[in-house]
Amino acid sequence: MRGLVYAEREARLVVVALKNHAFDWSKYLSDRYVSVYNDTVGSWVERFEKDYFTRRQRTPQSEYTIKKDYETLFKRLPQEEELTIKVLLQGWAISTAVSLTGISAIAHQ
Repeated sequence: MRGLVYAEREARLVVVALKNHAFDWSKYLSDRYVSVYNDTVGSWVERFEKDYFTRRQRTPQSEYTIKKDYETLFKRLPQEEELTIKVLLQGWAISTAVSLTGISAIAHQ
């Protein structure tokens, strides 16, 4: 029962932090989850693309898809930095902000 009480209290704290735009994953992640195999973002992007084309035929459509759907997001990440959850979350925040800015601009036309 104490575990349930603790979980409910933590959930309330997370909700408050999210509402205040102050949520930080590092409080909930152990060090082993902070770094992803000590490799750079760029190395992971290269591996992703190689894996992508081993799973599907390289065609003009698949080339277009990887450029439009993936590279657009990947290029917003710091290619020379070590891939960590923090880097991914920062990249997600930038992508979301860019998307919302675009949506806002369209809405105000």
